[in-house]
Amino acid sequence: MGGVLIRPLTRRTAKSEPLRRRPEVEDQIREILDLDEEEILRRAEVCDPSSSEYLKPECLVYLIRTNRAKETRSLTEQVASALGRRCIKTLPNQMRGISDLDIQDITDEIVAELIVRIFDPSDRGDYLEVSFEQVIKSIRIDVCRKYRAMRSDQGAVDENMDPADERLDVTKAMLTKATLPSLTDGELLIVFLRHFCGLSINGDEQQPTIVGITKLSERTVRNRLGSAEEKLRKAMRGSRGQTNAS
Repeated sequence: MGGVLIRPLTRRTAKSEPLRRRPEVEDQIREILDLDEEEILRRAEVCDPSSSEYLKPECLVYLIRTNRAKETRSLTEQVASALGRRCIKTLPNQMRGISDLDIQDITDEIVAELIVRIFDPSDRGDYLEVSFEQVIKSIRIDVCRKYRAMRSDQGAVDENMDPADERLDVTKAMLTKATLPSLTDGELLIVFLRHFCGLSINGDEQQPTIVGITKLSERTVRNRLGSAEEKLRKAMRGSRGQTNAS
């Protein structure tokens, strides 16, 4: 890997200025370009920022994005796994006021979104080579905000729901005009698998399950299904309100 030039960033700021990595990041990239894969992978597992062998996350992102070709795909996947494990260790300590039940799901979702952004073939991933912590902080805030809103909505439903509201006609709700735009792609898939295909969330290994198909944790599937069903209930209540008003 020695002698390879550092790949330049192409993304530009709002002022049309090219993004630039910090000098210490570029210095470390130059350093690891002379290492063999075994040494890179060993150092990728070092999680203590005070260690002289610690590789900055921006450096790991550079390695992942630069080695996506078929012949170096194995290195990319192993470095991405190491970065994911590092985030899984540190993210829970950065979340406050969130139940232990949700922290694991939120962490999984943050890491999943992070990996998607790193592997995005566009230059959007350049931001992760400039300020990794700022990007992951933004992702964390967005995901935590979504979960807090979801829990708040579920609490309000538990306190105010009429017995009739508990019976959700999914087929009818899906035909309500306001429903589909409110569901994320992930929620829509889980609703389809659960209510239209009749699949169980988890269970018998002889039969397909939603967990098996989506590769998500059971808790994440249940959270997304709960969020989707609540959106369907709201759409139905809104539809009934419009009907009564007319």
